[in-house]
Amino acid sequence: MIRTKNKILKLDTKQITETILNKEDLVKISYLAKSPNKKAIKIIYVRDETIIDYELILFSNYKKQYINTIHKIVNRLYSLNANGYYLLCNYNFKHISFFTANIKLIKSLSKDVEGFLGYLVLSDHYYTWITKNDNKLIVERRQTVNKSLGINIQNILKDNPYMRIKINSKNDLIKILYEMNDFKNFSTLIITDINNKVVLNKDISNYFIILSYRQIGNYIKNILKQTNGEKVFLVTQNKFFFERALELKNEKHITSCVAYNMIGKNLKIIDY
Repeated sequence: MIRTKNKILKLDTKQITETILNKEDLVKISYLAKSPNKKAIKIIYVRDETIIDYELILFSNYKKQYINTIHKIVNRLYSLNANGYYLLCNYNFKHISFFTANIKLIKSLSKDVEGFLGYLVLSDHYYTWITKNDNKLIVERRQTVNKSLGINIQNILKDNPYMRIKINSKNDLIKILYEMNDFKNFSTLIITDINNKVVLNKDISNYFIILSYRQIGNYIKNILKQTNGEKVFLVTQNKFFFERALELKNEKHITSCVAYNMIGKNLKIIDY
């Protein structure tokens, strides 16, 4: 549920919005990015095993969005000069339908877009890898997550808030996806076109917000150029991040920002 002063709205995870009409849409997109959802696929673009950029795609309809998704990934690979990509997904292993539905999508994407390096499926306690060999997908055995393995993401992000991280092992990617799911440490950057249709949706480290106005402004200008975007929104659960985002809005670096809290299973838009 999303609570506002005047109304209570149901958060329907089955209905994925592609157009931003209000603050509720922004909060919904941010929340769905971090919740177990077969329709939310994170794409990690890499160059020689170093992360160059990343984004999230929410699928409201696989068939209708598929061609546009292929073009989007190919264009991003080209504009970033990346030579590979990983796909990541939060998944509830209790629901096998999540898994089987995405297998078909991953099989098609790995065939139609060169550079596929693997697909990581992660829940709170388990994960599995899907790789490709001779045009066949190989589903590895489900394994228990060991959170002590892999790199310390937060230590790296203090000096590298853009998250351009060298991937040395599969455990590194597991840690990265875990960190991205943390509402306390990551917020959401959403770019839309002039008609308010989402063209980029990505998690960003809260360390990003402490960069200078100039650094943030240049970063946003570059992304707008890459995506042909027009409007910039920041969504967060972090009070300091939100206060700083308001300053960025006043300086006209972003279009708007919104903060929200989770109260039990509900989401509440707030004003600090």
